[in-house]
Amino acid sequence: MEFGLLAAAVLAGFGAWATLRLEARVTDSVDDPSRLWDRLVVAAIVGLFAGRIVAMVTSGTNPLSAPFDVLVVRGGVSTAGASLAAAATLALRSRRRLVATADGLAAAALVGLAGWHAGCLF
Repeated sequence: MEFGLLAAAVLAGFGAWATLRLEARVTDSVDDPSRLWDRLVVAAIVGLFAGRIVAMVTSGTNPLSAPFDVLVVRGGVSTAGASLAAAATLALRSRRRLVATADGLAAAALVGLAGWHAGCLF
């Protein structure tokens, strides 16, 4: 098992979660932090799945003929595909409150990204 990758994912998730909790205490949040957390997690999962599919297609693997290869994340994930899918999922789930949701998640996303990079040091 790749413990460095696991540490990076745990630090990223914990950093984003802790930031949302801190924002809920300090600011007058437009949305409930648990709903923001749910939106962030769903967008991340959809982005990871879509990024893996894009990586499989661009490398020449047919996802329909090898469906279990989607689970082999070490085979690569397309960053552009994952980012676009996560942003689209967040936009669809937020609908009328897109700007408020993006504002609420901005700090958590940055701290999560910093946690991911800090986890890469291990």
